[in-house]
Amino acid sequence: MTRHVLISPLGFAAGAVSGVYFALREQGIGVEQVITVGTDHPGVRDAARVLIDLFRKVEGVSYEAKYIAAEDLWGAVVDASGPFAARMGLYVDRARSLDGTCVHIAVTGGRSGMGALAALAAQIYGADKLYHLWVSPEIEREGIARARPDVSNPYVNPTLRPGEWELVELPFINLRSELQHLAGLEFKQKVSHYFPAGLPTYSAALLLHLGAEWRAVQDVALSAAEQAWLRYERGARKLIQRVPLDNPDFGMVRVHAELLMENLARARVLGDDVPRAARREEILGELDGLARKTLDQSFEAICKTAAPDLDPTAIFRQALALMQTAGMLSRDDVDALLKVATQPVGSGRAQRALQRAAENDEMGYFGSLTKKDKAKPAPLEITTVSVSVATFILNGLELWLKVKGIIS
Repeated sequence: MTRHVLISPLGFAAGAVSGVYFALREQGIGVEQVITVGTDHPGVRDAARVLIDLFRKVEGVSYEAKYIAAEDLWGAVVDASGPFAARMGLYVDRARSLDGTCVHIAVTGGRSGMGALAALAAQIYGADKLYHLWVSPEIEREGIARARPDVSNPYVNPTLRPGEWELVELPFINLRSELQHLAGLEFKQKVSHYFPAGLPTYSAALLLHLGAEWRAVQDVALSAAEQAWLRYERGARKLIQRVPLDNPDFGMVRVHAELLMENLARARVLGDDVPRAARREEILGELDGLARKTLDQSFEAICKTAAPDLDPTAIFRQALALMQTAGMLSRDDVDALLKVATQPVGSGRAQRALQRAAENDEMGYFGSLTKKDKAKPAPLEITTVSVSVATFILNGLELWLKVKGIIS
């Protein structure tokens, strides 16, 4: 017997999702599970609450609301388009792993950009059906304000009004198998923003960068050379962003900054290719000397003022937001882990926060830290109690990403 799953973006209009469910039911397709993926905007959560109450009243269907850690897909702070598509793909992937499951994707919910990304997810993850729900202008106009969790409400169940709705099946090409075999570095770099499911390479790289910055801030034993490296790198990056290339007073400063960034990149690659021993310290020392030779005293002073101390909490907050988007954490888990970030992992409060995160984890990262003893509750397997919660999570995450093959 075929099992049917409906996966849809969610915006402010609950009826854009429930309407597809009821339209499929009119066609004799009994959807057993509905999953929505939305941003963390309050209006999206309001729509999800309507759907939660509505589907509780409908027999034979379960509903799950999922969120990414951003209030919009695009903005000056974050581009969440890739993680959004990958998060949808995670649930397509899971549904496809169960034999006899038909995966339906709707593009009607949310903004038009979400619909486009939902269609992209259908192609690269291999859904079975893709739909758009047309409703009358009156239902569309009043849909948000008049939606109620009631099966007899036409703004969540437009099938009650014949002639005012139509479910349109959209054509698409299943590219799943082709994408897994296509070669070419440039293509892989582009598609890694959306693929593989759950935690794209794009997000993994950002997490590794944040983890490195966290450790740099926390590690009081940093060598003088490495401290210089971080100071010059952050200072040069900010100067490149702030100083116009055509400014006659600062043009050479920017050129020097760009040259420094090139040398930093080369030295970092070289440093990562050798053991963490005296040779690495020698390379970092040479780098510090290079920076001092390349720059005059005025530029060095600007670098220092342009590179203020990093805020450890802000770094960890960004890392947790990415983990929430990937499906590793709920919003409540993010808040709880932020509160215990600097506590040792062996403390009772930290243990409880980590354990709750393990129970809610959809990707399996925190689950990999638990003991596999079914006879007892699964406490986190902590080997060191002196390390902070934040350092423990970021160090463990880097290892997990390598084991899973998401990063090399």
